[in-house]
Amino acid sequence: MRDVWTVMLDKTERQVKEAQKMLIAMNAKKQEAEASLVRLDALVQDYLEDMARAQEKTSRLAVTQNYQEFIAEIQQAQKGVERDLPMIDVDLQLARLSLRNAEQVHMKSKKLLERQQNRSMIAAAQREAKEQDLNATVRFNLQNR
Repeated sequence: MRDVWTVMLDKTERQVKEAQKMLIAMNAKKQEAEASLVRLDALVQDYLEDMARAQEKTSRLAVTQNYQEFIAEIQQAQKGVERDLPMIDVDLQLARLSLRNAEQVHMKSKKLLERQQNRSMIAAAQREAKEQDLNATVRFNLQNR
């Protein structure tokens, strides 16, 4: 049968692992958002260059307007990612805090388990010493009869 301290330690280990997974996921989400910004920025630059080349080749307003509309849509997407980044940063900080707290609770439960194990060993040693003393007393009494 497992004692409460072992169960508690197992539970806190699971919590630490979950917090680690969450932190990894949030780091990945932030990296993905930052990479998305870089890709969108490169896309805007490419389309600006394409639009400039298209304007040199043709004077059709519709072509330029299409490029401008598409560039505006990409810039809207950029703004959306830029709006999301501070929220992702907050979530990342919360994930770090959660991991730190889970690790602290895990260390506390580990210390409590170690303390209980030490107490158990001391109690077992004391019981054994008492039993040896009792056996020695009984042997002494039997020999001296």
